[in-house]
Amino acid sequence: MALQQANPGTVVQWLHHPYSPIDCSVFKNVFWAFRPSIEAITFCIPLISIDATHLRGTYKGKILMAVSKNANNMILPIAYALGDEETNKSWKWFLQQFADNVEDPQGESFV
Repeated sequence: MALQQANPGTVVQWLHHPYSPIDCSVFKNVFWAFRPSIEAITFCIPLISIDATHLRGTYKGKILMAVSKNANNMILPIAYALGDEETNKSWKWFLQQFADNVEDPQGESFV
């Protein structure tokens, strides 16, 4: 994938719609986290804030996001996901991808 080739270590996970045609996968959700953001967690407080917002314009849907604050009290975006709707299921998928792909290098738990 071009995003991962241009940004080595970047994580991208796709969830395809279960009723997609065999010859054309339609995505339901996509998760990504840039490698520099994942590595910068070392310098953040162990608190993750999550939120979502509507997408406007041609492509409708929701963007889910996880952020933290670094030692200079600046907001650091860590991970993102695009999806068709904001539901418990999409949040569960996003948070599972976050837990599986964004590790705290110090082994501490996030709040």
